Parts: sequence; C-alpha cells; structure tokens
Amino acid sequence: MTVVLFTGREHRVRRRETILNPPQGVEFRTLQSLESMKKDYQLTNVRGNPFVEKIKSLFFYNNRISRKNLKGVDLIYSPGFLVLNRFPFVVEIDNVAVLAYYNLTLLRLLKPFIRWRLKSKWCEGIVCISEAARNSVVNFFKNDEISKKCSVVYPFVQQETVTKSKSDKVRFLFISSNFYLKGGKEVVDAFLEVEKLVPGVTLMILTKTAELTGETKVKITSSKSIVLREANLDKAALFRDVYSNADVFVLPTYQDSFGMVYLEALSAGLPVIATDMFAVPEMVIDGKNGFVCKSPISYFTDEFLPNKNWWTKDKAAYAREHSFGFVKDFLVKKMLNLAKDAKLRQKMSEESIKLLKERFNDELRKESLGAVLRMNRL
Repeated sequence: MTVVLFTGREHRVRRRETILNPPQGVEFRTLQSLESMKKDYQLTNVRGNPFVEKIKSLFFYNNRISRKNLKGVDLIYSPGFLVLNRFPFVVEIDNVAVLAYYNLTLLRLLKPFIRWRLKSKWCEGIVCISEAARNSVVNFFKNDEISKKCSVVYPFVQQETVTKSKSDKVRFLFISSNFYLKGGKEVVDAFLEVEKLVPGVTLMILTKTAELTGETKVKITSSKSIVLREANLDKAALFRDVYSNADVFVLPTYQDSFGMVYLEALSAGLPVIATDMFAVPEMVIDGKNGFVCKSPISYFTDEFLPNKNWWTKDKAAYAREHSFGFVKDFLVKKMLNLAKDAKLRQKMSEESIKLLKERFNDELRKESLGAVLRMNRL
C-alpha cells in the first residue's frame, strides 16, 4: 500500500473526490478532515491574494510539510503547491501558472528555481488534469526531463443516472458563480432572441444573484421564461433538481483552466454550447456533443501559456462592461438549432455520455493516477 499525503487544508469538490476514490493500492491522507472543509461556493480564489502573500505562501505556508505529518507517508501529493521538502512528491497542474499562485511576475522570476525543483529526484511526477495543462507545462519549460514527468489524469467524474423530467419545452441551463466572466450576459441576450422564434423555451440560471446589475438584471427578472436561482447547491441537489430539468447546457466561458461543470453536464447527458477556452474543447467536441465558439478574451496563448496581455486585467468587469456581438450571434444560431431539432439534441446527448465513458471514465483515471503514485514502489 502506498500512503500518499494530500497537502492543503481546503479542497474543491473535484479534489475531495480524488481523495475519496483512490487508485488500487493507494491510501490518501489529508491535513484536515474532509468533513470540516468549506463548501465549494464558500472558497476564495488564491489569484486575488496580494503579491507578498503569494511569496509567503510559496516558501512558508503550504510548501514545507512537517516531519510529524510525514510519519508513515510514502509520497506527497501537492495540488499546485511546489513542495520544498527533500521528500518524494508529485504536483497537480491545471495550468503552469499555478506553480506561482497564478502570478506571472512570480512565475517569471522563479522559473529557474521551479524548473530545478521539478527536475529534481524528489519530483516523481507532474499530474496534468488535461492535455492543455500538459501543453502548458511542456511549452513553458521546454525541458525533456520535465516533459517526461508529465501525465494527463482527468479529474474524477461519476456517471450519474439522471431521470429527466418530462417537458414539451426545450430548457436551457447556465451555471456559474461568475455570471459575466462566463458569458452570462450574452446567454441572456441570445435566449431572448431565441424565445421570439421558438415560443415556450426556458432558461434556468444558477449564479451569485447579488452580482447581477443594470440592464441584464432587469432582463432576467422581468422575463417569465427565465428562472434565477442562487448558486449554492451541492452536487446531489444539482443533479436531482437542476440537470434533470435541463435539455441543453450553455456556458460560453471567457476564463477557465478546466471547468468541472462541463463534465457534470456530460454526465447528465446534455448537449453543450461552450468556447474554445484552454481545456474546454477536450470536453466539448464541436459538432459532436455540442458547439464551440471562439472566446473574445484570449486568457491563454495558442501555446497554452498565460497571456500577459489579459492575465492581470479585471476580466469580469471587462465582460460586464462590453458586449460581444459575435458570441451572441453564435449562441442564437446554435441554441435555435438545438431548440428546433429534437433528433440533434438526442444525438448530441448520446455523444456527451459516450465521450464521458470513453475519455473520462474512472477506470482509466485510476489506472493513470495509480501509475504515477506507485512509481518506483512496486
């Protein structure tokens, strides 16, 4: 049995599910019980932390594990933190900037140190949660030793049995706590256009309702066809009350490294309308299980590296203050296609489930992750 310490004291659901569903021959331990951790929607994002705090975090808080916590442990699993102990570890990457708390200045200044640490004998593997994440690491360091340590291991996702409620109306669904940055304004505008041409369609929005402002808020609250709910449901409630009452998932994100909600939509058997943001096209294949639009915000470059021209901007404010007509037009066209064509919806629904089973199945995840964690321990 390989005993693996999963570092960090607060984890989002996808990491908790990794801990709860280990590969065969692996036992995960944590620094804090899962029961005492916050809900996903209660967590803050380290990207907003001050620069000095990120430096302190990098060298003092999460990255050096005490001997007490390492007793009986074979390997450290670090979710993005660069481990400083002279102890075997693997690090999980969503994009290369996570190694410097998503701060590009820190990433540039510490690149030689990070490269040295990843090349060291103590780093036994780099778990990339997508092909895009792997490309991000490979293209940033351009080092064969580091590239060879990279393995793509998609996050855990459970195939849910969703009993769809019956409806003669086509029901669109949008879920994000960051309404504007995930294309919510364009979704609302597109939906209102679609409704004129296909009466009876509905749109459910789950978001942080307090962040809605101005004309968009008025459009939502004045429409009888739009249902607005607070984004504070756990996964069980989402599948029971939300995904079961949806036919098409629409989330044209302008900033994402992955997006677990897309995997949830696939698990629920929904066609998906999305953007080409980073790893999203690995979950939404244009013309197969959905449609993919180009993002108006180039958060990453074509080489999957952080785009310095966008990285430090307030992208949520930019998305709130600007309108992206080509995104709206794309959404109108594709939402109309799916609203009018029941056979297309069914075909794309089947393709979503097929993709989930083939690319994101748990046996493959456990096999890939287990190979990394058990390396040199057989």
